[in-house]
Amino acid sequence: MQNILVTLYMFDSQYSTYRHIRNKPILFTTILWLGSSFFRPELTSSLYGLSDTIISRCITSGSHDLALAQALLITVIWSKPADKSTGIKIAVVKGIMWELRVDEDFKQSLPTDINLARAKLDRERTLVSKYCVVCTSSLSC
Repeated sequence: MQNILVTLYMFDSQYSTYRHIRNKPILFTTILWLGSSFFRPELTSSLYGLSDTIISRCITSGSHDLALAQALLITVIWSKPADKSTGIKIAVVKGIMWELRVDEDFKQSLPTDINLARAKLDRERTLVSKYCVVCTSSLSC
């Protein structure tokens, strides 16, 4: 898990531990899919289908949270070249980040509690990752 988290800037290895991510099924399944492409290729197709189904259900049900935005960003970053849904996924991430008002986090100082500070940095890191994905995909920043 540590190796995968390092490749994705949006995760802090001290905050995004197995125990923490395990409580977020959508993010956990997406990271399992990503890991399987390196370590268990025979599971990649099944895990991608499961991850995509969970993501779709969360989007249509309106349960928009940071874990959904992070899962979508992972699928965009590691998408196949033939994937035509990346633009829509990026638009959904933009909407979720706006809905969660993550950009307002930059205006506030870090909390003194280490867990709250790491949670705030997790939100900010996700926002920065979103900007990087949007700008590198030739869509408007």
